[in-house]
Amino acid sequence: MESYYTIIKIAPNNLADDSLSIGLLLHDGNQFWIQFSEEKKSIAKKLLGTNPDAVDYISKQITDKVGEINKELTSKQPSFFNLNSFITGDYFNYLSNYSNGLLRFSNAIFLNDSIDK
Repeated sequence: MESYYTIIKIAPNNLADDSLSIGLLLHDGNQFWIQFSEEKKSIAKKLLGTNPDAVDYISKQITDKVGEINKELTSKQPSFFNLNSFITGDYFNYLSNYSNGLLRFSNAIFLNDSIDK
């Protein structure tokens, strides 16, 4: 199984192409792990100015979706779709290249080591 991580970013100013890293999403080959920095999220909220609640909304939605995906990945019930074939490092590379809104992802950085808690 491939292990990789991607950095979750908020882009407060699309014209300047700047972004602030607020979290990390890691896949260890079996499940996803996610961590957000509360300090970076508060900075991103200040930079957004007019819509600071978007940062909390984005982080909550990503956390909830990662929980759902992990639940499906560890489920013993047969599934019509194999999520491991859809959510890959290549998919995050695609998101890195083509996401141009408030939420951005870095290219997936692949790891040659096993990951544990």
